This record gives sequence, C-alpha cells and structure tokens, in this order.
Amino acid sequence: MKKIRTTPSGVKFLHNKEDCEISCVSVWSQAGARYDFSSKPGTAHVCEHLIGTPRKNNSALKGSEWLSQKGILSESWMDYSLVRQTHLQKSIHTEASIRFLCDQIFKFKFREDLFEQEKAAVKNESREYVGIYDRIWELAHEGLWPKSSFDRSLTDKESDIDNITKEDVEVFHKQHYFSTSSTLIIISPHDTGDIEGWIEKSVPEKINQQPQQIEQFTQPPKRLVVEDWNTEDTTIGISVKTVPVETYKETACIDIIIEILGGSDISRLLTKLRHDKGLTYSIYTKTDSYRDTGYFTIYFSVPNDEHQKALSIAFEELSKVIKGRIKKNELDMHRNNYITRYLADKESVKNRTTWYGKQTVSENNNILPIDEYIHMLEKITVSDVVETAQEYLKEDRISVGIVGPVNESNIDIPSLD
Repeated sequence: MKKIRTTPSGVKFLHNKEDCEISCVSVWSQAGARYDFSSKPGTAHVCEHLIGTPRKNNSALKGSEWLSQKGILSESWMDYSLVRQTHLQKSIHTEASIRFLCDQIFKFKFREDLFEQEKAAVKNESREYVGIYDRIWELAHEGLWPKSSFDRSLTDKESDIDNITKEDVEVFHKQHYFSTSSTLIIISPHDTGDIEGWIEKSVPEKINQQPQQIEQFTQPPKRLVVEDWNTEDTTIGISVKTVPVETYKETACIDIIIEILGGSDISRLLTKLRHDKGLTYSIYTKTDSYRDTGYFTIYFSVPNDEHQKALSIAFEELSKVIKGRIKKNELDMHRNNYITRYLADKESVKNRTTWYGKQTVSENNNILPIDEYIHMLEKITVSDVVETAQEYLKEDRISVGIVGPVNESNIDIPSLD
C-alpha cells in the first residue's frame, strides 16, 4: 500500500516517483454533486465550470497542458495538468503546474462576466446529453439511489441553473474547495521532498476547516424505471449496487463478473444476445465506486418487440453466475482479457493518476498501487467470484432501466431463482 502524506500546513498529497517524460499533477476535492445545496441543485456544477476556466494572466499556465474532469455524480472533482518533461526544465514545469492548480482552485476570484458565461455553458452541456445511453446512465442512478442527490439527471435542469446566484457559488466554493479538504496526486520523476516543498509554497495558509457531511442513502433501489421514447429500438440497462471504493478484493471480483457477463467480445451476454439470437449489436458496461457505495450497469439495445426475451436471457446469465456455473478456464480467459485491457489503460500517466485519486474519496490514507491490484486479480478464484456474486447480485440490489416505446405494465422483471 502507498501512504498519503501530509505537509506541515495540512495538505494531503501522494507522489509516485516514476521515470516518465510526462508528469501529471492533479488535485482532488470533495466537491461533487453529493455536496450540492438541496435548495439549489446544480451549484456544484456551475462552481466546477468556473474553476475549470483558466485565467489568462496565470503565469504558471505556461509550459503545461491543463485539463479538467468533473465528478458530478460522485463525491470528488478533479483538476489535472499534463506536463512534458524536458531535460533542463522539467522541475520548473512541474512546480509551475502545482502552483497553477493550487492558485486556480484555492484562490479563485469570481468575476460576474465569467459567472454568466459559464452558467450558459452548463445549460449548453445539458442539451448535449440527450442520447439514449446518456439517459440509461441517469436511470441507473435514479433507480439505485432514489430520493437522493444521485437521483437526478447527469445534467442539470436549465430552470435550476437560472436560479443559482454568484453568491451561491462563492459560498459553495468556500465550503468545499480548500486545501485541507483536497488531495494532490502527482506522478513525476522528482524527489518527494521537492514535491512537498513546492506544494507548501503554493497553497494558502492552513485552514482549520473540515469537509461538509454527506447524505446517507436510506431508500432501497427501484426495481424498474421506464421512460417512454419513440425509438426504433428499446434500450435496457441492468444496474447493480455494489461496493465502496476501498473494498479492493470485492472490486476485483466484481470487475471479473462484469467481464464475464458483458465486458468484452467473448462475454456471455454478447454471445447469447448477438451471436446466438441476433438481438443486439453490442453489449456495453459502465462502473464506478464512491465513498460508501458503487455500481455497475450492463446495457444494450434490442428490437422493440424483443425486450422481454432479452431481459430473460440476461437474468438467466446472472442466475448462472450466482449458482456458480463458472469453470476455471473461463475465469482465466476473462481475467487475462481484463488485465490486458487494464494495463493498456494504465499506460497513460493521467489514467494512473486517476487510479490513485479515485481512492482518496474513501478518506483512507492507504492507496492500493496498480501492481498490487493486478496481483490481487491474479489470485481471484472461482469461489471468490461466486461468493461475491451471491452477495451483490440480489434482487434488492438491482434496478432495471428501460428507454423506448414500452409500457411499464407490460414488462416482467425475471427472477434470479
């Protein structure tokens, strides 16, 4: 395990020293939509947009590529800077990126013209997320976590954004974007002592402030969520409530379960629904973990009159996994396939930084390195996978979302017995 360090001024950071040409500096803040004001939904999103707009007079911006990535449906929000290392200037560029991000996030000064501009950008972004698969992801959250901050659109309503004031965003920023509630994740070829010194010079004075408490989920998942769209196909999403970010062995087993069911071209559902029945073109999956929960969704589109047949086939395959109908050679094949794609993904320094940063939402100072996760995957047995499936593939943890010209009363969710 890697340990998160704390500077004398109270800033948490993790530095992974690597012999890399591209360094990555990222700041993870507990400021996702889960912290949104209940009376002003969308404030977290607008604040993220404002912080995510670099000021032209920020001298630290030179020499780096600065990007941002929000976590609107999770606890955290992440900024990162990619810096190309040169033989003579690599330390200058990395230090500048640390200074730039800390200045951009913790010392941000709001401008009225920028505020109105980014509110408009948020509304424009909402209009872009209008596809069926976008809506399936939304239904996954609405179904698994009803009556919570997760039970809302991936995008915000324009009327909600219109109601947000500059003062709302300033209060949100003050409550959630401060140095002692954030964690810097840095991959670079520098010494950790140098990194700590650069952080200390870049952050404001120590703030004795703690992050706001997040809501607790109390409502059970909805068994079925249907949205009537006039489309030629019906899209089905089967979502499962799983584990928090720090439950590493369970996460490894769930990753393999997803791989077996729908994660690749040799998955069971693609074999059954496409190759055997010709009902769909492809099977897609999406997964994420939060501080105290997590989920995965398997989704696909079928002809409008075939949705019940497709549901029956999908639930039959879930049931087989629960009952332990997995052979060792099948497990080995899917595990190797998953590890290969996982390692290819982690070739990117940004993706390695994200792997470490995602773990900071658990407020656990222990961070699992990539090689240890691979070792954990390699040790998973069939009994481990079956035990995890029996724990999480339960009817009271599953929500089915359907988008298409279907009537909810005509849909029968199959049993897992």
